[in-house]
Amino acid sequence: MGFFYISFYALSEYSPYLFGGANILSAIVILIVINREMDSGMKISWAFIIAAVPVFGVALYSFVRLDLATGRIKKRLRDIYDSTSYLNENDTLVLKRIVSDSEKDAGLIRYIKEYSGYFPYQNTDIQYFSLGDDAYPVILSELKRAQKYIFIEFFIIDSGGEMWKEIYRILQNKVKNGVEVKILYDAMGSLLTTPPDFSAQLKKAGIQCEPFAPIKPFLSTYHNNRDHRKIIVIDGKTAFSGGINLADEYINRAKKYGHWKDNAVMVKGDAVKSYTLMFLRMWNSIPGKSVNYKKYISASAINHKKQETGYILAFDDAPFREERITRNMYVDMINSAEDYIYIMTPYLVLDDGMHRALNHASKRGVDVRIIMPHIPDKKTTFSLSRTYYPDLISNGVKIYEYTPGFVHAKTTLCDGVSAFVGTVNYDYRSMFLNYECGLYISQNPILEDIQNDFDATFSKSQIFTLEDYYSTSFFMRIVGRVLRVIAPLM
Repeated sequence: MGFFYISFYALSEYSPYLFGGANILSAIVILIVINREMDSGMKISWAFIIAAVPVFGVALYSFVRLDLATGRIKKRLRDIYDSTSYLNENDTLVLKRIVSDSEKDAGLIRYIKEYSGYFPYQNTDIQYFSLGDDAYPVILSELKRAQKYIFIEFFIIDSGGEMWKEIYRILQNKVKNGVEVKILYDAMGSLLTTPPDFSAQLKKAGIQCEPFAPIKPFLSTYHNNRDHRKIIVIDGKTAFSGGINLADEYINRAKKYGHWKDNAVMVKGDAVKSYTLMFLRMWNSIPGKSVNYKKYISASAINHKKQETGYILAFDDAPFREERITRNMYVDMINSAEDYIYIMTPYLVLDDGMHRALNHASKRGVDVRIIMPHIPDKKTTFSLSRTYYPDLISNGVKIYEYTPGFVHAKTTLCDGVSAFVGTVNYDYRSMFLNYECGLYISQNPILEDIQNDFDATFSKSQIFTLEDYYSTSFFMRIVGRVLRVIAPLM
């Protein structure tokens, strides 16, 4: 920006020609943006920025499109996924059973399998935790039982919190007893919660630890693609995932925004193989890292008692893929709902297709309910999310706000026969920019626990009306409307 200011000041006598040329260039770039294959919301955001500040907007768009650092990390991950696709081979008998049991659900499972590369499994047990408070003691117990290795990957680790300190004590003891421990954390997500030498400290304790996309003093947008996943893998037999991070507010040991409503799942059995592979692929994307996948993958689900009821598919989503798998899965679940679709999400920033799908489902008689926080963690993002309320409510969608505090869970339940529990928010950042993961569940007994969690959360939430929306701060409503123009780029 300073460069442009100095340049225009020095060339002020030629300003009519410069501004004329800038407007022509902006018009050309806007045409390029409009004709690109991208979400329509992103097109509008870029067109607005380029038209509002022509020179800076063109330069910013060019910088983002041509950023070599971002391209390199995406290419490295794409190559890793391509070269390890054979590790995801699974008995096609499971797919045949799904078609036999539910042809409707089989289509979505086939889609996720085809574009993520991960397979559906049986022979897997799931435990659902409606709060991070409930998951925490089980995580500690399972970590203490580790015999071979522990893999940990989180967006946020708060090294000063009680939760991390207890986990760290267990990991130190495990390393002393010969257990291999690998930790991957997001450098941006943990920027304010870990010291600069965090990974060095852990390495001294014998723990292999790396930050994903570390903050470096150079001009790049690669920090924009964050590792938002939450994964723990123990001996290839047990895995944890869901919404919780390794910080005290996620287990309500710290009260930042009232009561923190989150969830997690514990998976035991064949599907742990998918989480193991997810972690190792991301680990190997770190420069200089190269592990033997088969050393860990082959040990999955040893001596596990078979559970043949229902199906689960653990998969990841990534910005290097053209296909927006989780976003399309959400829309498919909304469109296929016959009785109800229940959603928990901390943020609601919808593209046009998802917005229409929610309204259309409500119009055709589906009970559409969305649970949002009542006490937000980010006031501006919350104001942006609320701008979607009036139209959704006018079309019959029921919006609930969790009165005790903040909802961080990312869970969707469709007709009591399928659900998704993962890390993917209903916003552009999760669906288009971040590295994410989740668990699609079909016809499994655990769906009853998820249903009970929704029912209990509805009872603690207040339904939001149009009158409620228009009684909120006029200033924050304006802020939300302004932010909506650039929401896809936030």
